[in-house]
Amino acid sequence: MCVMCVGTSVAERPTRAELTTACINNPDGFGYGVVVDLGTTRKLFQGHGMEAEAVINEYLELLDSCEAMENLSMADGSKNPFKVLGHLFHARIATRGAVALSGCHPFTVGDGSESLLAHNGMLPLNIPQDDRRVDSQVFAEDVLPMFGGVEALMNQYTWDVLDGFVEGANSKVVILNTVHDEVPVIILGENLGHWDKQSGLWWSNWGYKPRPTYAPTTTSSWSARTQQAYDTFTSPEATPAEQYEGCIVCFIDIEGKAYCEWCRTCQDCAMNINDCLCLEVS
Repeated sequence: MCVMCVGTSVAERPTRAELTTACINNPDGFGYGVVVDLGTTRKLFQGHGMEAEAVINEYLELLDSCEAMENLSMADGSKNPFKVLGHLFHARIATRGAVALSGCHPFTVGDGSESLLAHNGMLPLNIPQDDRRVDSQVFAEDVLPMFGGVEALMNQYTWDVLDGFVEGANSKVVILNTVHDEVPVIILGENLGHWDKQSGLWWSNWGYKPRPTYAPTTTSSWSARTQQAYDTFTSPEATPAEQYEGCIVCFIDIEGKAYCEWCRTCQDCAMNINDCLCLEVS
């Protein structure tokens, strides 16, 4: 069900090993976002890709560059205003939408402001069959703007409604924004994730930890599964039997089991088995 991490300063960052494990466990596309203060304005950086190693390298190199900028002395002796206000990394495992670059997080919030949104879980949205966007993208482009966008989250009532909706769906949403001085990083459903006391990072789940039964350990799993598998699975012309061939996420034969031993997805709620409330698996 994807995994994402969030840091609120450039000093708080995941290790390469953690990112590598997260991408092996969630191999369907990768992305990152960084929000920085330039002194007189704020700026967002983002990147996406289907090859984990390339995206990991981009993300860590950007953080290195930002750290160097923060430590750079001004020629006139004044304080350097450059500062990283927040950053996120997202590794996806597809539950809806094509396994393609278009499904990679974060997405731009469609409210006219500069904001990026990433999501972990499944949101119960009514999405037409011919709308091939992932639920996260629909939430970013349609739902949040309908409530007034990122600015509306500063209203306690709107916050309670959207935070309750996200958390009630066993989901988490992270927003990096340039709108609010005091809250450049917003986390809906924060209580469902956890803060790592040692690194200072917030993780949406434990998908960055090695688990021998969670996914193959070869780097070949870093390459995303094909869009053809998704298109076959969701084809309106397909019969019900043709639509459901194996796991609802990775399509391998699960022999009627309640969860997939490869991607660890519950076949009832499509959640990762570590977050699923349907089953108890040792």
